[in-house]
Amino acid sequence: NPVVHRTQTDRPGERRNHRTENRLLTRPQQSPNPAQLIFSASTHAFSMPRGPVPCFNLLMESHEYLSDDPAGAELMRLATREFTAEALDGAVRVAATAAGEVVRIEVAPETHLAKARMAICEAVNTVLPAAREAFRAAAATNPALDPELRALLAGEQRVPDDELPEGGDSRELQREFIEEFEGAQATFDNARGRLSQVYVPSLEPQQLARLVRAVNRAIASASTGRDAQQPLSEFADQAYDSLDQTLTQVEGRLDDLLGQLDDVLASIDSALPDEPRS
Repeated sequence: NPVVHRTQTDRPGERRNHRTENRLLTRPQQSPNPAQLIFSASTHAFSMPRGPVPCFNLLMESHEYLSDDPAGAELMRLATREFTAEALDGAVRVAATAAGEVVRIEVAPETHLAKARMAICEAVNTVLPAAREAFRAAAATNPALDPELRALLAGEQRVPDDELPEGGDSRELQREFIEEFEGAQATFDNARGRLSQVYVPSLEPQQLARLVRAVNRAIASASTGRDAQQPLSEFADQAYDSLDQTLTQVEGRLDDLLGQLDDVLASIDSALPDEPRS
């Protein structure tokens, strides 16, 4: 049987270049409704047969806040905790965050490819619900969060219908969502709320890394009821990459300006008459 473990990790995909360290890129700050925030962060707007599917993409789409907001920072800290599950007698190990994204898939050498594919699905379907429930349990009793948030997570309060974030067509939620990334493919069955099938041509580390991307895309699409959706990790990585490139360009221009200034100062210094000797 699969075994779930809690592990310590930094935020997956976190960038540490320039001034982006420990910063969550968002649009201009607003004051989100606490109930909306936690609902968007932990569940999808529609009820699933096997329980709600985590969808942090909706958090990014529907709410804007900065990482220095205490409640937002605490939610992200809880959401990015890492958990692992094993299958096939430990030959397959999957790590995922409480945010509902897979971060690693590891398979022991010499594992049969077909068995590994099935075991990957088993481990993913074990670790994601466990991570989600751990997130809810921790958040529901966390004194750093607003009482309204804790009541919502404990099931004592529900979000008003007019405050729910927009999602996909509810009729679209009861079907399979198939996503791929560079040859790896993952199928999420929304009617059952489970990852039903994966395809990867080999068990090499680079192929398994591609499968991670495909699985997260399938989960994101199933969560919103829309195909070709982007998981939060990809969104954040692209945003950080873009910011890093911009800062690098700015730093290059500043270096050029400083070089030109040095040249000007040197020319001025050389043009000044020498001080008379005493």
